[in-house]
This record gives sequence, structure tokens and C-alpha cells, in this order.
Amino acid sequence: MYIDSITTFLPVLAAKGLTPSQRWDAMRDLDSGMPDFLLDGRFIAAGIIAVAMLLLIWYLYRRHLHDREAKLKRKKFYEVSVKHGLDHEQRTILALIARYAELNDPNKIFESNDIYDLGAAKLMKQKLTQGRSVPERQYFNAQITKIKQLLGLKDYTDTEDTRLSAQTSRKIPVGKYLLLTKVDSEQACPMTAEVIENTNYEFKLKTDETVDSNPGQEWRVHYQLGAMIWNFETVELNSQGKVLTLSHSDKVNFINRRKFAHAEVDLNAYIASFPQTFESSDKSSICPQFVKARVIELSGPGLLMRTSLKAKVGHQVLVTLELEHEQVVQSTAKVRRLETNDNETLLGIEMTALSESSINELIAVTNHAIAQRAKHEKQEQQELVESGVNADD
Repeated sequence: MYIDSITTFLPVLAAKGLTPSQRWDAMRDLDSGMPDFLLDGRFIAAGIIAVAMLLLIWYLYRRHLHDREAKLKRKKFYEVSVKHGLDHEQRTILALIARYAELNDPNKIFESNDIYDLGAAKLMKQKLTQGRSVPERQYFNAQITKIKQLLGLKDYTDTEDTRLSAQTSRKIPVGKYLLLTKVDSEQACPMTAEVIENTNYEFKLKTDETVDSNPGQEWRVHYQLGAMIWNFETVELNSQGKVLTLSHSDKVNFINRRKFAHAEVDLNAYIASFPQTFESSDKSSICPQFVKARVIELSGPGLLMRTSLKAKVGHQVLVTLELEHEQVVQSTAKVRRLETNDNETLLGIEMTALSESSINELIAVTNHAIAQRAKHEKQEQQELVESGVNADD
């Protein structure tokens, strides 16, 4: 026990007899237990080089995977484009549209009409602001429209929240008046313009005053058709004095600006899903498959009907409505309301392609049904009063 104590305190006693510098040297000479080669500068340099080489190999491998994936995407893009009948120039334009749509995968341009329209609008605006000649602008705009047609892109989907885009600015007749407003102008003053020409690729307007704008300017257009107002945006192709040339738009929003009375009716109708995609080679399936329906409520262009047709809110349908005196009203419509049970569906639809005269005819039918019902209720009340008087007698 005594010997162990002496052994423990001997280093302490020895350290007390050393100068500070001698103590520092002794501490530096202590063995830390770390191998000497780990402290060698050449070993440390070799380790750094090894780590750098591993990082370089990892980067080159990731770059190889990215390049291979990009090559496969380009190959698929080329094959799908050729399958749709696009030539070299059209494929180049389509690739630019995909780039301006900011797609990681250019093949997504084949899947969505919204993506195509977004990229095409940005590309067209950029091209039109480069000061190209009028024939070049018209040719470029025609190519964008033709590519869209070749790809078979549509303005509708089968989702419940789809917007109705069956109408297009191509359907606006010559002689109609539109209300125009610049999209990005701080002092957006609306002006009226008359449609003087409407082709498949562009439409021309004549304004009351000289238009102060440049190609690529975006315009917001309002067009009133009966009870509906069409609202869409378009891009300016050219302006010469009071004549303004605009590109077409297939993205039309509808605003119903009129309120209609509701009337209970009992009318025959036929309804079919539209549009339809057919997989059968049977030509008889090309015609829409109509099913019978009973209209139980009428509100101008709005119908409430019972039918066996399966549909969803937002779907587009074809409707044929039989009125009195052998009158028939036909129109595309959008499903606004849906209630289903085991064997029957209650659909609330809005006819969206009616002319103003057809809308007025439906309004007249609605008002007539309301008047007839009021007359019938008045007669019933009179009969009840008369029956009550007779009973008292």
C-alpha cells in the first residue's frame, strides 16, 4: 500500500522540479496513441485525392444517367412527333413550345392542351416582338394552329372540374362587335371593334380609332351572344391603322349575365354524351347514342331533367328538346348539377351554344308555363271556393 502511494506521487514530485519549458517539451513528447503515418502529410494528401476522385466518379455517373435519360426523351419526342405527321420545321417549333412551357420532360406537351397553349402563347409573344414581317407572323401563327390540330389536342377532359371550352373565337361571325381591353396596360380603356374577317388561323377587327399597340400585345376580348358573354385572351399579330389582326383562342370562359324564372314543365328530350372517343371500328358507333329524358323544370337555357344517362358535373352533352307546335331546340350543354339513384339520374344542364332567338324562344316557353300554372292554380282555388259555398247551402 505504501509502495503504491510512492509510485503514484513520484511523477508529480518529479514534475515540480522541472522548469516550465521542460514541462512543455515533456508534454509534446507524450505518446498520444495515434499511429505516426496518420500524421504524415503525404497520407493526408492521398486521402483528399481519393475523396475528390470518388466525388468526380459520382458526378460523372449522375451526368451519364442524365444524358441517357435526356437522349431517351428526345428519341421518344421524335417518334411521337413523326407518328402525328409533323415535319422537321413543325418538330422544331413544337420543341420550342415545350421549352417555353418550362417542361422537364418535353413529351408532356403531347398530353395537355393547357400546357401547349401556355408554351405557344409565350413563344408567339416572343416571336412577334422581334419585328418580323406580316407574312412571317401569319405563317408562324398558322403553323402553331396546324401543329395543335395534328397532335389532336382538345380543350376538354373527363374530370369533374373541367371548364367548358367547346367554343372558339373561330365561331364568331363577321359583323359582330367585340369589347377589347389590353391585358397589361395600367390604363386599360376598353374599345369596341367589329369583326371584318375570320379565318381558321386569325381574325381581323376594325376599331373606331387607330390602335396604338405592337405585335405580341395581349388582349382580353368580351363577346356577347344572347344571354352569354364569351371571355378569352388573345395575342396581336398585326395592326395597321384601325385594322387589328388577332390570333385565335380555344380557351373561352362563359359568363351568364341574365337571370331566368323557373317553371315546372313536362317535355320530351333526348340527350347524349359529347364528345365521345370510339375504339370500335363499327361505323354505326360514330353517331352519338341518344337516350330519352323528361324535362321537369325549365329556366331559359337551363334544364332539369330525369334520364338514365351517366354523366359527371362539368361534362359536355348534346341535347334535343321537343317544344310545343313541333318545335325542336338542339344544342351542346354543360352538366351543372347531378343527383343519382339506382336507376335514374337527375341532371341540371345549361345549353351553351344557343342563338339569341333560341334563348328568347325558351324564355317565352318558360313564361308561358309559369302563366299556365298560375292560371291553373287560380282555377283550383275558385273551384274550392265554389265547392265550399255549395256545401254551406
